[in-house]
Amino acid sequence: MNKRFEKVDARFDKIEQRSDSMQHEINACKLERGSIGLLIKKID
Repeated sequence: MNKRFEKVDARFDKIEQRSDSMQHEINACKLERGSIGLLIKKID
C-alpha cells in the first residue's frame, strides 16, 4: 500500500514541477508581450 502512495506522490511531484515550468514560460510570454506593446507605442 505504501508503494502505491509513493508512486502517486511522485506523480504529483512531477506534475507540480511541470506546472512551475509552464508558469515561468507564461510569465516570460507576458513580459515579452508587454515589451512589444511598449515598442509599438514608441514607434507610433
